[in-house]
Amino acid sequence: MLHFESRAEPAEGLPPGRLRRMLDYWAARAPGGAPPRRRDIDPADFPWALGWCCLIGVERTPLRFRYRLEGTAIGEEDGQRLTGRSIDDIQPPAYAALVRRDLEETLAAAAPRLHRVRIVYDYKETEYHRLSLPLAGEAAGGPVEQILTVATTPRTLREMFERLRRDGIEI
Repeated sequence: MLHFESRAEPAEGLPPGRLRRMLDYWAARAPGGAPPRRRDIDPADFPWALGWCCLIGVERTPLRFRYRLEGTAIGEEDGQRLTGRSIDDIQPPAYAALVRRDLEETLAAAAPRLHRVRIVYDYKETEYHRLSLPLAGEAAGGPVEQILTVATTPRTLREMFERLRRDGIEI
């Protein structure tokens, strides 16, 4: 049995840590709460989170999401090396659909979204949080053109992915 689920949670209640710091960083650059421009976000400002960040481009017609950059820690956890690839390339497809739904929710809200992602396989489970931060293009407060995500990934996630691969499930 392999099962994925994602549940939105209030981002405002984040405890201190990587996700809280990233939300505060984004908010300090968000004019009136509208998405800041991508150029207002400087990765040199958050070296402590870079390995856990992904920058995802939004393609509008048809709606698609593409990894522009994938953090090294995330790539080591899932082993998929997603930079340059579409969300739809994520394996297994059920997980790709979950990530896509979460990103569509962020795009529609044009506001930060926090998701608790739970993965269950063979009666073992792990979970992590993903914070999605929308970014505008050249116009501050304009349409969302990219989404910066940052995750908290427990060590058990790598173990879960390794077990799935051992059992012949493509990821």
